[in-house]
Amino acid sequence: MRQPAVPFRRGEFLLVVLAISASQVVRAWLAIEWREDGISATTATNLASLASYPVLVLLLLPVVWRHRHLLARAFRPADLTWRLLVVAVATGVLARIGYWAWLVSGIALGGQTMPDDAPFQPWPVFVFECPPAWLIGLGLLTVGVLTPLTEEISHRGLIQSTVIHRGKWTAIFVSAMVFTLFHRPDTYSFVLVMGFLLGLQYANTGSLWFSLVTHITYNCLIQFDWICLRGQWRPDPGGDDMQTVGTVAAATFALSLGACFWLAGERRAGALTSPRPG
Repeated sequence: MRQPAVPFRRGEFLLVVLAISASQVVRAWLAIEWREDGISATTATNLASLASYPVLVLLLLPVVWRHRHLLARAFRPADLTWRLLVVAVATGVLARIGYWAWLVSGIALGGQTMPDDAPFQPWPVFVFECPPAWLIGLGLLTVGVLTPLTEEISHRGLIQSTVIHRGKWTAIFVSAMVFTLFHRPDTYSFVLVMGFLLGLQYANTGSLWFSLVTHITYNCLIQFDWICLRGQWRPDPGGDDMQTVGTVAAATFALSLGACFWLAGERRAGALTSPRPG
């Protein structure tokens, strides 16, 4: 028997945001402490993330328990079909291509600031060199799986659901904005786009599997194309060659993200609805 949706209480939105904030503070503090103890930055960040998840779970437990039926419907095993998996993985790959295109276009056209001490390098030079396998595995567990899981439950499953009564696009906008604010400022513009994409996936299906698999795919790729790559590129953004590179990269970004939103745009049975807050 399908359980009725429980109305969200006024203040639960703030409680979720405070819970995320507290876990982020714990993560940042632990990462700093462990780096000062001589642990490498990547290892310290991953371990700090792992240690901060219990804080988030504990603080979110009252809200999660109260809305357990909503979250259970959002994670129905029957919704995890092969078609959804293929589309979600493809969306994650396209989004990652879009990120690199956004980064390249910003550097080529002068929109991305480079460190003052970075040497002039007209064309990119990359070396693919991964850290030890155990560190990659730790990153896949934390950044690749656990971070998307906690973010999809908190940002889409809870925050977006708390304001869905104000309209689909308002709910997507609010969840995307909160999602963006918990990322690095230099990535705000791209993360905001990703927040809209993941929110649209959830809103159009009522299932968190779609956004979760996309998010996991995207974050797992980070462990290989960002952690393993060592590159150097500081071109002259005023050069004619860079204008061409930037234009092609910007077009690639638009096509990649356009394809992502096209894949997310199909409204399916189970699309997100919610009663007014109590």
